[in-house]
Amino acid sequence: MIRINNVKIPLDYDRETLLKAAAKELRVEPKAIRSVSLFRRSVDARKKEQMHFICTLDAEVAANENALLKKAKNAVRAAPYHYELPKWRGGAQPVVVGFGPAGMFAADVDRFWLTGKLDTTSNVQFGEGGAGTFSDGKLNTGTKDSRQRKVLDEFVAHGAPEEILYNAKPHIGTDKLKLTVRQIREEIISRGGKVLFETKLTGFEQKDDRVCAAIVEHNGKTERIETDSLLLAVGHSARDTFEMLCNKGLPMEAKPFSVGARIEHLREEIDRAQYGKCAGHPALGAASYKMNVHTKNGRGAYTFCMCPGGKVVNASSEEGRLCTNGM
Repeated sequence: MIRINNVKIPLDYDRETLLKAAAKELRVEPKAIRSVSLFRRSVDARKKEQMHFICTLDAEVAANENALLKKAKNAVRAAPYHYELPKWRGGAQPVVVGFGPAGMFAADVDRFWLTGKLDTTSNVQFGEGGAGTFSDGKLNTGTKDSRQRKVLDEFVAHGAPEEILYNAKPHIGTDKLKLTVRQIREEIISRGGKVLFETKLTGFEQKDDRVCAAIVEHNGKTERIETDSLLLAVGHSARDTFEMLCNKGLPMEAKPFSVGARIEHLREEIDRAQYGKCAGHPALGAASYKMNVHTKNGRGAYTFCMCPGGKVVNASSEEGRLCTNGM
């Protein structure tokens, strides 16, 4: 497989367009291209009168790849990420605390938005999908890691739209993510896993400096689950868990954090500012933007994330507190 970078593609493209573009970059006849697919796609809106996509294409060719790579300046050999499944050593099953970037109890959340009655243990921040569900299922990150594609592949395999594999700023969307996460949960169960909803970790037991059990609370009752592996994926709002860990003497370190403000724009205004006369083109969707600045005192100001074409929702997790988010 050959990966071709920085390919200009018109907004109104089809498979034939991609095939011809790949053939041109590799300097071969189109018939030599067995298959071509998008690996990455971003909008180049610098010249409003000449809007186009900048794409990375994966091409399978009926020719000598080494010879083609010597001629094509923007092409490299694609090396897919390979994941070795760890072998389970037997014994007690591991316990994973947290089911997000995938988590939501829809009934609890809907009741909160309709009536204002908050369940502090099951809300926008907790549950099947976690806070990410109600942040439009955004999947973009500033880090570079070969494992990212594996995560996107798994989402697509469980019902997410295929476009998240190649969009520069992929997001699933809250409405679709709920269904995707449910399918992930069902596969975990089919493979022998067990998912416990409305169950809170309240402590753990140790023996010979190793975890030997998790202590959980469910329906007002305390239960003990034997395990020698306790993975904490509790997100940013599980304050009771942090307090429990601190009381047990586990070393903890506060991360630096940013203070932010929410800014709301009309979608139409951002679309016009970014896309000019191409605003509203079906291939573009809602426009996004990103800005940052580094000041002389060493601090920085930046836009953290945005939810193009979305809406603002109440994302509170504590009584008497107001927190909003976009989805």
